[in-house]
Amino acid sequence: MFKKHEFDVEAFYKLGEWLSTQNPNVDGCSNMQEGIYRAVIGRYYYYTFLKIRNIILSYDENNSTSLNGMGAHGLILSYLNALDDILGLDGELQDIAKGLGELRNLRNDADYKTNKEITIDDVNRAKGWVEYIETSLKSIEFEGKVGFEDILDYIKLVATQNRRMSQSVRFPKLKRNNKNIYYFE
Repeated sequence: MFKKHEFDVEAFYKLGEWLSTQNPNVDGCSNMQEGIYRAVIGRYYYYTFLKIRNIILSYDENNSTSLNGMGAHGLILSYLNALDDILGLDGELQDIAKGLGELRNLRNDADYKTNKEITIDDVNRAKGWVEYIETSLKSIEFEGKVGFEDILDYIKLVATQNRRMSQSVRFPKLKRNNKNIYYFE
């Protein structure tokens, strides 16, 4: 029998931390420091994105296909926004989604905008978003449950106990609008 492999996404964060301490002096490469900054931002984003996605997938198996495929980056944001609305969290998950969106924008700049200088300030902003998101995920509350994972575990428990899923306690559902754009509701 094959053992299921599970990559520990914490390695991306640790790699980013390690990269940020490396000596950028490499012969023939005048902007190695900026290359390091760009790589660090990318690792911070993917650590955060995959951590949130993996938490969701560990509780909400119904959405595993959509959150593993093309468009998953935007769908994670949509999922967080929809869950905030469903649970009536007054924008707490929406703020996390905004933070992840800002971190994604920094990653997109670092990966694609070679005409834009990426500096240590960008790295520090990215790390600040990672810390904000992690702190927020741990402190969010719903019906006596504290932390994003505990909330998702509670929703899964309600679903598996065959209780009638109300609009106030359920996972978001994937929808498609008339322009064939997928979103969660």
